[in-house]
Amino acid sequence: MLKRKLYENIKDKLGYLLYGFDESKLDSNFFTGDIRLSDLILRPDRVNEILESKKSPFQLKAGIISKVSIKVRQKCSIC
Repeated sequence: MLKRKLYENIKDKLGYLLYGFDESKLDSNFFTGDIRLSDLILRPDRVNEILESKKSPFQLKAGIISKVSIKVRQKCSIC
C-alpha cells in the first residue's frame, strides 16, 4: 500500500517527463528509507521544454537513466 502511494506521487510529479513509467520500475524499503528507480526513459520533448525555459544551450535527443537511488531520512522529534 505504501509503495503504491509512493508510485502515485512520483508518477504525478515526474510522469510527464517519462515514457512507460510503471510500478515495476520502483523499488523501495521503507524501513531503511531507500527508494530506487530503474530504467527510466526520458521524453526529450518535455525535457527540452524545461531546458529552453531555463535558457539552457543544451538539448536532449534521447535519454535513459538506468538507476537512481534516493535515501530518505526523517528527523526524530524525540531523539
